[in-house]
Amino acid sequence: MRKITFTFFRLVLCLATTGAYAQSAFSDGATGMQQNPNQAILSAPAIQLEDTEQSNLKPTTNNQEKDVCGSVEFFFYRPTFDFEVCVDGDLTLEDFDDMAPGVFCGRPSGLNSVTASVDGSCFPPGSIEAGFNYRTNTGSELAALGENLFGSHPDCVAPNFFADNILMEITQPGVRAISFDFVDQPNAFFGNGFGTFTLEVFGAGGAFLGSTDFTANGGISFVGFTADEDITSFTVSNSFLGKPITNLAFGTCDAGLDVITSSFWVISLPMVSNGSW
Repeated sequence: MRKITFTFFRLVLCLATTGAYAQSAFSDGATGMQQNPNQAILSAPAIQLEDTEQSNLKPTTNNQEKDVCGSVEFFFYRPTFDFEVCVDGDLTLEDFDDMAPGVFCGRPSGLNSVTASVDGSCFPPGSIEAGFNYRTNTGSELAALGENLFGSHPDCVAPNFFADNILMEITQPGVRAISFDFVDQPNAFFGNGFGTFTLEVFGAGGAFLGSTDFTANGGISFVGFTADEDITSFTVSNSFLGKPITNLAFGTCDAGLDVITSSFWVISLPMVSNGSW
């Protein structure tokens, strides 16, 4: 009888402990917080964050620097992307950094330069770059996470509910190069981190262009991709983990390795009388 009672007690304790840390949305971790985009609502630790625009970290399962699927080439190492595709500064960059540190802010799906200016939710008018529309696949709300809200991380935006996926619509014409930093944390607020995610890329009329899987590294992972035709949208999916991103960059680039290797010099040297150069 004592053995059965002890086993039952352990089961109840385990369920209670699991329930204490389980959450299905970023808003679960912000319960009781004042959702005010202009007021810090959580004391952030004094942590010097790495400049994510220069982060060279790779997803844990993508030891290769790049991969190819269909007409899309995927990159998992920023220097390779910058060198082969686009030198730094040639893409439009949205870093979502116009929030106070430690702020949680929920907002409707469909974050773009127009909606941010009209509703003033989470971001000041005029602070969001034009050229994209950040949605969820279900139409549920987004979560804007201020720097260091749930650990050590930069400003980022994610679907609020972990079961929802990122649906990023690219509204700027002619975009063939895109990159972003995927923000991961090994804690319950992010769904415990180190999950595997599927990235799918689409072109005109919703045509499927290519896909790849990557596993988050518990920190910041660089992901970039290019296509030989215009990119109109991409998705990042996983059924139970958070999907925050920052440093979304997009555009059309002709700089990089393709330009460097596409031209070369031929130098003719006179031959001396003994037949040597």
